Amino acid sequence: MGTTKAAGGSKLASPGDVVDTALAALDRRNPPPSVIAGRMNRVMASLARRLATRRQVIRAIGRLTAERA
Repeated sequence: MGTTKAAGGSKLASPGDVVDTALAALDRRNPPPSVIAGRMNRVMASLARRLATRRQVIRAIGRLTAERA
């Protein structure tokens, strides 16, 4: 959404790569209800589901992506 702050110094996926991942998932016979593009994103999402409540994850992501004054 126009910010690189959430990357934390890592390489960001291009929009084309994300779209390719989503379209590849949709082409499957039984597509999953959601798709997470990128290995690190999948790891972080998996850890977030196991180690924190949804509210804690949302707050943490909000802090990471918030504009600093």
